Amino acid sequence: DEAEEWIAGPDAVLIVNGDLIDGGRQPWEMLRLAYRLQQRAPQHVIVLRGNHDDVMERGLRGDEEALENWLNIGGLQTLKDLVGQSEHGPSYIDLGRDNQTGTPRVLARLTQRYADFEQVLAWMKGLPYAVRVNGETPIHIVHGSPDFNANEFGKIAETQGRVEDGTGQLGVLWSRRWVDDPARVYRHLQQTQAGYLIYG
Repeated sequence: DEAEEWIAGPDAVLIVNGDLIDGGRQPWEMLRLAYRLQQRAPQHVIVLRGNHDDVMERGLRGDEEALENWLNIGGLQTLKDLVGQSEHGPSYIDLGRDNQTGTPRVLARLTQRYADFEQVLAWMKGLPYAVRVNGETPIHIVHGSPDFNANEFGKIAETQGRVEDGTGQLGVLWSRRWVDDPARVYRHLQQTQAGYLIYG
């Protein structure tokens, strides 16, 4: 509702399958809403870590490769929106590093602008890459490719964004190559005893 409280009822479940940011012009509102809903109704709200969330969180913590990756896949506009820079403002953002922490200076701007930005960033770091929803027929939900070398769900959830994409090589968590072979997907479901696999 308007107060960001869960009102969907006791049997409803909301699954946000990653990429909370880089898809719209209100990134902070989206992050804060997902964070608060999960805090207030953890048994009803499942949020997964997508590749955009992954590189944003790691990049703002000082991982230069992740930061560059994020800026190239939509993060630059998201960062401008987060710092309140208008479309007609400068086309750049100071990404210099803090001499003591080594993190981008823009992180200090964000924590000053949003009182709970650090808590939300820490929450993003802890988001799972995959979840197993148990029921009569277990369902695996992943943002990208599952690890086809894993024979149990726990190994999928521990891949930390590096997954075997069906070619024998470790790929990134947004790899979609595995859907080229439905038989491989079916074998994966059998070996992990899942009825369905949801990805996005």
